[in-house]
Amino acid sequence: MEEFLENRGNTDIYGSRDATKQAFQLGLIESREVWMEMIKSRNITR
Repeated sequence: MEEFLENRGNTDIYGSRDATKQAFQLGLIESREVWMEMIKSRNITR
C-alpha cells in the first residue's frame, strides 16, 4: 500500500500507519480502526 501511494505522489509516508491513514483518507480502504488494530497486533508479535 505504501508503494502504491508513493507512486501516486504521496510523499509523506514513513511507515504502515501513515500509509493506512492516507489510504483511508483517499477512500481506498474502509474500517480504519480495524486496519490500525492489525498494525498494532503485528507490531506486538514481531
